[in-house]
Amino acid sequence: MIFDSTTRWFFLSLDGRISREAYWLGLMFLWSIFGLIITLIVNVPAMKTVAALALFPYMIFMVWAFATLLVKRAHDLGMSGFVAFLVVVPVLDLAVIVFLGAAAGDPRPNRYGPRADAPPDGGGGSSRGR
Repeated sequence: MIFDSTTRWFFLSLDGRISREAYWLGLMFLWSIFGLIITLIVNVPAMKTVAALALFPYMIFMVWAFATLLVKRAHDLGMSGFVAFLVVVPVLDLAVIVFLGAAAGDPRPNRYGPRADAPPDGGGGSSRGR
């Protein structure tokens, strides 16, 4: 299933932490889907209306998912999720995105979760007991 509990956590929840790799992969996924929709609008006349109708709901999803990735990445660095709000500052936006993607996360558990890339409840592929 495409939207299992881990995927929903990854793109929709503000709780937990994600690694640098998961952060960049998530951003690439979001922008790839956006690019596909724009390509359909521009290059495929038969799909122009359908793709244009899909763009608005996807943009709402994309803004939320982007925010969740930023917040969880800040959590992995031990920072408050409010750091994500810095992306709306025109001079800081790109710097914040790159900083969150480049800085090494906290390897130990912190107040935002036990480890990166797992929901705070410990789910999402925990290797304990396997």
